[in-house]
Amino acid sequence: MSDRYRAITELARMRRITPEEWVMMINELDDSIREQVANIIWWDFFGTKTLGNKWHHLDHIIQKRMPVVADAQDLYVALLKCSYDPRIASTRLNLRSKGCKPRHAKKGASK
Repeated sequence: MSDRYRAITELARMRRITPEEWVMMINELDDSIREQVANIIWWDFFGTKTLGNKWHHLDHIIQKRMPVVADAQDLYVALLKCSYDPRIASTRLNLRSKGCKPRHAKKGASK
């Protein structure tokens, strides 16, 4: 399977995740990173909704305006915990161009 096909398949899978499922995954994250991950997910999956179909499920998280700037590696691991494919998370955070080597979340790791 080509990388392009795999990425398209992963994005299609992620688009089937319901707003309620996104909220559940985000709520499992540490407070220090929750808002930033919610913002990324909002831009990737909620922001394309028209006004009449807008999803408000992340509003309560994003509106906190926490002044925390998480490390790109921590965001990467958090996105993996929220069902992002490792390649999509790495590309989304632009880790490769920054010379970072993504570290992976340990299986069964919580917060």
